[in-house]
Amino acid sequence: MIEAGECEGAGWRRSGPEARAVLTRLSVAAVIVAGALWLAWDRLGGLDLSEIGRLLRAAPAEGVLAALVLTAVSHAAVACYDPVALRRVGLDVPFRRALAGGFSATTLGQALGFGLLVGAAARWRLYRRDGVGPGAAAAVTGLVAAGFFTGTAVLLCAMALLHPAPLARLGGFAEPSVSAAGAAALALCAALLIRRGRARRTITLGGMRLSAPDWRWVALCAVLAGVDLGAAAGALWALTPVEAAPPFATLFVVYVGALLLGQASGAPGGIGAFEAALLVGLPDAPAEALIAAAIAYRAVYLAPPSLLAGWIVVRARPAAPATAGGPPPAALRGAARCARPERELAFLGDKRFHVSPDSEAFLMFGARGRDRVLMGDPYGPREAWGPLVDRFAERCRREGARLSVYKAEDAAFWAGRGLRLQPLGEEASVDVAGFDLKASSRRELRRKIGQARKAGVTILRHAPGAAPLPRLAAVARMWREAKAGREMTFSMGWFDVAFLSRHAVFEARRGEETLGFLSVWASGDGSEHMIDLMRLVPGGPHGVMHALTAAAIEAAGAAGAARFNLCMAPLSGLERIAPVTPLSRVGAAICGRTAAGRGLQGLRRFKEAFRPDWRPRYLVAAGPLSGALALLAVRGLVNREPPEIDVEGLQAAQAFLDADALADAPAAAAPAAAMRVAAA
Repeated sequence: MIEAGECEGAGWRRSGPEARAVLTRLSVAAVIVAGALWLAWDRLGGLDLSEIGRLLRAAPAEGVLAALVLTAVSHAAVACYDPVALRRVGLDVPFRRALAGGFSATTLGQALGFGLLVGAAARWRLYRRDGVGPGAAAAVTGLVAAGFFTGTAVLLCAMALLHPAPLARLGGFAEPSVSAAGAAALALCAALLIRRGRARRTITLGGMRLSAPDWRWVALCAVLAGVDLGAAAGALWALTPVEAAPPFATLFVVYVGALLLGQASGAPGGIGAFEAALLVGLPDAPAEALIAAAIAYRAVYLAPPSLLAGWIVVRARPAAPATAGGPPPAALRGAARCARPERELAFLGDKRFHVSPDSEAFLMFGARGRDRVLMGDPYGPREAWGPLVDRFAERCRREGARLSVYKAEDAAFWAGRGLRLQPLGEEASVDVAGFDLKASSRRELRRKIGQARKAGVTILRHAPGAAPLPRLAAVARMWREAKAGREMTFSMGWFDVAFLSRHAVFEARRGEETLGFLSVWASGDGSEHMIDLMRLVPGGPHGVMHALTAAAIEAAGAAGAARFNLCMAPLSGLERIAPVTPLSRVGAAICGRTAAGRGLQGLRRFKEAFRPDWRPRYLVAAGPLSGALALLAVRGLVNREPPEIDVEGLQAAQAFLDADALADAPAAAAPAAAMRVAAA
């Protein structure tokens, strides 16, 4: 699940410390290449290019075949670094994909240069479907590099102790001195590992905490480095003309030094620095033979694996949204018993889920860029919230994602986790038992319902799955066209046949004309009902939505519900909801002084007609900046492109299934006395 959009502002125009860092890195690379070429200049000056060509053409087939086999062995070892690193940082990536990622990222990093950057980008692309963010990909790349260099260092120290001749000859030291240095380095390494084992220290890498290296990790890295470098050096040795080939132990030491120098230079394939190091490290071998071997080595060891690695990375695709077909069965189990009607948002098909191990509680969230926006408080038993949120927060931290919550209610719970609260508005909720249209406080509501009654409006209730969808679709399309094609989702429903069929629908008619409708969610235990879709035809009579809502509240009471939720009035009450932040003051000003704000005030007045109780709703984030970014993410999640409303298709389908369905729709409805505005 690594998201796109992490490289905003990338390009050549950089400033400040970032620009200086880039220039420093390029300068160091240039100095390394120039220094290596200067040291080897006396051998490069007299190269016979025709001799190099002849040696390449004369390369024996058995040598090329051996190099190919050794190349496969080396890259197999390279691929194993990633599973080790991923397991160490606790990232759950399938083993086969981890092998492909280790091979591809390391191979491309070596071939293209600047291995840490290239490797991190390749891992980001390959592992994003597994929830690995850019920061985590960079951390894995750093850990792989640390493992390689640790294993290489241990390998060279062991070689200095057990076979000091090549290192002594290359460095001009006495063999006993080289052996003593190797023994001392290995002893120091062992002492550090023993001390670490007692201290149980942790380190932080890329925002992720992991235990400090232990002897098992060091030993595994040394084995992988030995197989990787031994096979790679063997490939070069197999491609070196027999008359120029030094002893393998000598070539191995020189090869490791040349490889490290080439990687430090940052040049593609270490070109220039690698060849210069071979010439300096093997002064007795003919220069033409070494250059020919280096060219053949690149053609065998680098070119084919790089093409394969590039193909793997290019083909990598992000995973399809986990919720395309609705919530997973584990989330369904929690939703079935949930005492909040917002559980229905799980069935919109636009969310992902994080479920407790016992499947009793779950979180639903939307992902946009690096933001993971929870839709409301956790769903399930209150005692399960803490562990569930903590696990999800840890998951976000590993992925390099930002955690936020939209429309949170339990302020104390989120504040107790060190997160900041930003009021969004107030949610209206009606006490169904105390709802009485005759009460003096609801005089305005009676007036609105009376306007609808005088216009001849009748309210019909349709059970879930029984609503006349073609009629509703026509209203929804007219409503959407009047709104310039805009419809919202994520925190509310949109017109979707499958989703709407889950809910009771209240329809307003005047004769055979459908003027509007209202859909209602119910909690799993039936204790609370909640408004969802509110759709009216443009230019209809006044009071239609008031009549629909009053009928829905009375139906909720008849069904045994205790509360009826009228949803949130955005930006409402910000001046009195603690904490009153600068953003709250801005929101209050928008609500009071702009055209959009006047529309929100009208929504507040509509809800006030039912004399509800008001409860604050919050945006929860780590801080002000994270909160602002979360609001942008919510805007993107809410304003997704809605599906087309196929009125004609619904009409044809319903007529095909039941030719009398449209004609019988009024009789199929349930216009009980409590459902008719005439009774108000």
